[in-house]
Amino acid sequence: MKINAAILPLAIPSVAYASGGDILSLMWIELGLFIAILIFSFASKLALKYRATIFFTYVISVAIAIWLTSSMPYLDNLILINSTNFLLPIIACICLEVVR
Repeated sequence: MKINAAILPLAIPSVAYASGGDILSLMWIELGLFIAILIFSFASKLALKYRATIFFTYVISVAIAIWLTSSMPYLDNLILINSTNFLLPIIACICLEVVR
């Protein structure tokens, strides 16, 4: 099955928050953070289990952030939703490294 590159950004779950251009900032923030986690996962010299743990911590924290903010109206809570979806995965991965 061939996937068109133009629809690839639609695979990000948070696109469902709103229609229109307001969601684009969140989409690009999440895409950039996801690319940073992927680069870290491949470029890091940590053991594979630690890299996998960091990646899955990121995925789970993104899912939690989306779950926490999915019932909020996007335009009324723009800053809260963007900061939660951006900062929660970063804080979760940092806390994981501190605990490790």
